[in-house]
Amino acid sequence: MDINSIISMIEKNKHSSAFTGELNGLDRFKNQILDDIIEQLRKMSDWMPIETAPTDGTYVDLLINGERAVSCKFLDGEWVDWDCREGKFCWSGEPTHWVSIPKPPNSKEL
Repeated sequence: MDINSIISMIEKNKHSSAFTGELNGLDRFKNQILDDIIEQLRKMSDWMPIETAPTDGTYVDLLINGERAVSCKFLDGEWVDWDCREGKFCWSGEPTHWVSIPKPPNSKEL
């Protein structure tokens, strides 16, 4: 099973009894843990379909017409990038995939 399938399975079943078991009284805690797992899995994965992209203002890179658009986020119902002019997305075409932006190296790694 690939990472995207695992993420889909967790998101689909997050609120079902399959994941409640002994944690029945700790649903909020359980869901936070599952959300953290999903976030970590996304960071490990390759490009994912745009339908699975975060829409909470998280910055991601997008794939548009086979080219990478960097530091984009979903804002007010549309994708915007750091290089927007007059509030318009500076790429022509619709994004098809997205990937998390990697964390920069810490000072010890430089």
